[in-house]
Amino acid sequence: MRVNQSILFDSARFFINRNSRRLLTSQERVATQKNINRISDDPVQAPRLLDIKTAKSRVSQFIRNIERVDSLANVYDTTTGQAESLIVRVKELLLGEANEITSTPETREAARIEIAAITSQLAQIANTRFDGKYIFSGFATDAPAIEDTTLATSFTGSGGATITGTTVTDESQLFFDQYQIVFTDPSTYDIVRIGDGAAVITGGSYTSGQPIQFDGLEVTIADGGSPPAAGDDFRVTVSPAGAFLGDNGQQRIEVQEGRSVQQNLTGDRVFGGVGISGGVDIFDVLAQINTALRTNDQTAINGLLTDLDSSRSQLDGERATVGARQNLIQDLLDRQGELLIGLETIRSEIEDADLAEVLTKLTQEQNAFEASVGAAAQIIDISLLDFLR
Repeated sequence: MRVNQSILFDSARFFINRNSRRLLTSQERVATQKNINRISDDPVQAPRLLDIKTAKSRVSQFIRNIERVDSLANVYDTTTGQAESLIVRVKELLLGEANEITSTPETREAARIEIAAITSQLAQIANTRFDGKYIFSGFATDAPAIEDTTLATSFTGSGGATITGTTVTDESQLFFDQYQIVFTDPSTYDIVRIGDGAAVITGGSYTSGQPIQFDGLEVTIADGGSPPAAGDDFRVTVSPAGAFLGDNGQQRIEVQEGRSVQQNLTGDRVFGGVGISGGVDIFDVLAQINTALRTNDQTAINGLLTDLDSSRSQLDGERATVGARQNLIQDLLDRQGELLIGLETIRSEIEDADLAEVLTKLTQEQNAFEASVGAAAQIIDISLLDFLR
């Protein structure tokens, strides 16, 4: 067969291109330290590698889920522990006032004021947030779990004045009761606490827009189209903290294939006793204690000591639930960690390159490429004048 210049050039180009591709492949393996950078590198092992990477991704997500449950469990353990400590303090105070010999109006009022402050602290605990979400609200994580002290107003009468503002100025002085503000004439009013019939203010002087302060409250009444008329009846109802605003949604999260765990506690159960045998509404118990101390109701005080024991047991039970959950997820975390290590070992065996081997291969391909370029240079250097010499 005749070998002409075209065949020589095509042959040189073929070997240069082939060796160039091989050199680039070796350079890529050295740079990435991987045997498989695309499916075409190993059509047999590449699909298996993709399956392993998918499994690794799933296991890594399970581990992140478990770690979140663990972090949240730590928050629940802390908050229920704090709440339990507050209840213990309330019982200490109430035990002191259950002794009729040592209890005096002054000690009862001091105890009531501290317990009112504790109630406020408990509401703050119930409205704890984690990652910006209220942890005791069930699925309604964007809203507080427990409503703080609320004020509601109503009016009957013929005058033109209205209540334009109600504010709590001192939580410790509040009575959880309804107040009646009755105008005896357009410039004079009386305030009666309806629950016990106590006259809070008699013959108060009314000035439109001037705040009226009593029992830790500030109420503002202002003229509208006309001033108040005799007989106008304004009502202000004070409700204690403790109304549950969330829902009983159980947030579950997947921690392994086909298995999920509940990650939250709900405020209606923890603080309201819903779904717990012998459960109590802790905030209602505290409100009753407030009233019992104000009225020196020794029978109620002694009965409420039992309710405080139930409250503590309730919180302790929920804390034990969190502890059991932490033990479970720690076991799951260990197993998922071992599985992740196993998958990573298999992936490494398939995908990771032996650096010494790929460096040797790179040197070989480099030499082959340079040889093909050198040979091509000699072929291309041949011309018609070489045959005429």
